[in-house]
This record gives sequence, structure tokens and C-alpha cells, in this order.
Amino acid sequence: MRLGSIAVVKVYLETLKERTKRRSHLDPWEQKDMFRLNQRSMRDLDLVSKESPNETLHYCVEYLKENKFNCYLKSDDGYLVPVLFDAEISLNKNNPDSVIVRTDSEQFKVDFFIDKEEEVTQLDYENAPFPYVSRDKIF
Repeated sequence: MRLGSIAVVKVYLETLKERTKRRSHLDPWEQKDMFRLNQRSMRDLDLVSKESPNETLHYCVEYLKENKFNCYLKSDDGYLVPVLFDAEISLNKNNPDSVIVRTDSEQFKVDFFIDKEEEVTQLDYENAPFPYVSRDKIF
């Protein structure tokens, strides 16, 4: 689940950046036209191990709302294995370097930092960098 939260937080930060560029406050996926009714808004995201760069995990993050996502692990056979459902993400008001992830069954804080290569690195419970990062650029 920790790796799924890295993927979801990464996509959330990207949508946060894109929201600032929007001319309207409306969520484009809230509009009910034929494309949005018949398509799932899935985004592929790869997480790479820092220890062994050849080890990559493939995730799909499904956009539900501006701060709500589903996360699936894409298996080697091409199947989507659910990792997080209805994960609602909000910025932590007390600490700008963390977000709060809420699911139906639990709530947890995700500490992260964005390094100079613009990689999102999640911190574990002891504030050590988590061994997987997303190498996609945010900014």
C-alpha cells in the first residue's frame, strides 16, 4: 500500500499544478459528455527502485475527482491488481511537506520531498527516504 500511496501522491501533485493553470474552477472530468462517460481516466506511472534501477513497478492511477484516486498495480500478465480504492488526498495544514491520504478503512500521513531532479521521494515513518521513487517530472 505504501507504494500505491507514492503513485497517488505523485498524480495528486501533478493535478494540483495543472489546476493552477486552469481558467475555470470546474473539474473537467465532472462534465458528463460521451467521452468521459465511456472512458476511465487512467494514468500509467512507473516507480523505480533506488537500490537497483532495473527494478521497476508499473502502476495505474485512476482519477475519480480532483483529490480522489484509485491505484492499481499492473502485473506482468497485464492484470490490474487493486492497491488503493477511493483514496482521498488533502494537503496537511500543519506541514506543507506532507499530505493526508484517507481511504474507507484508514487514514495516514505521507511525508515527501521533491529533489533537484524533480523526483517525488516519500519518507518512511523514521524520515528515511523510501527506496522507490517516481522519475516522471512534475514541474
